[in-house]
Amino acid sequence: MPGLPGRSAFGGFVRETGGNVLILFALCLPLVILAVGAAVDFGRGADAQVKIQSALDAAALAGAKAISQGETDKDEVEKIAKATFDANLADNIRVFDETPTLTVDIDSDAGTLKVSSKSKVDHVFSVLGTDKSSVVGATSTAAFNSLNIELAMMLDVTGSMGG
Repeated sequence: MPGLPGRSAFGGFVRETGGNVLILFALCLPLVILAVGAAVDFGRGADAQVKIQSALDAAALAGAKAISQGETDKDEVEKIAKATFDANLADNIRVFDETPTLTVDIDSDAGTLKVSSKSKVDHVFSVLGTDKSSVVGATSTAAFNSLNIELAMMLDVTGSMGG
């Protein structure tokens, strides 16, 4: 239809047989695939790190709570922290190449419980011959107070206390 702007330009594009766009597309496609692969692998690693951090936070709080409630056996505190860590990772364990390990460190002098973990995450795309997996890990620290103080207060609001 005459009079429509751009109509003749589109028709010229359709009749073009030089193949310049195809050459540019062919040159850029591997770079685009590498970028997408790197983004997917980075995203999987970041997701795994967040899941480990969340499970560690819960484990540190559970262990610190046990100590604050009077638990003095280090092995029992580690068992509580490990059970909490495993329970929080139960639904996400398929993200990792190997089962995450848990390390528990109790510093009674400072009143802190520190838990740390690391694991490997498989790469979906091994970009440019890099490693097939990467190590992700995190650390969490919780403070506890083993001092047990019980405080009671009584108010006398009867007339005998009035001035």
